[in-house]
Amino acid sequence: MRFQLLSGRRMHKTLRQLSISLLGLVCFSLAIVSHSQPIAAQSGANLATISEILDGNQVFIQSRQAKVNDQARRGQKVMTRDARAAILFNNGAVGRLGKNSVLTVGDRCAQIRRGQILVSGPASSCSSSVVAGV
Repeated sequence: MRFQLLSGRRMHKTLRQLSISLLGLVCFSLAIVSHSQPIAAQSGANLATISEILDGNQVFIQSRQAKVNDQARRGQKVMTRDARAAILFNNGAVGRLGKNSVLTVGDRCAQIRRGQILVSGPASSCSSSVVAGV
């Protein structure tokens, strides 16, 4: 094995790459932890109001077709087929439920059963996987 001294500029670049790699490792570790454990509720999102319906009208609360301002309460499912829905949670979070998705409103969290949701705000999730972006 051969070692060489690095110049100031190369040392800075190497340290930067190492820092990025470590940040990636930390994010990956957090993803593993969030995959195995539910995220604890922050303020209890137990009410979801449909604030917008996009790309069609196939949005349902339980089996009933939903319209804007309809509310899903604890234990109820919000489902989309060939449509998307914007949802306002009672804790101030806003979500965009993708096509072919099922979301169950819980006591302390919302659980995505199928599909995907993009959330902004104080989100509490009981899903088995979480993807986060900053």
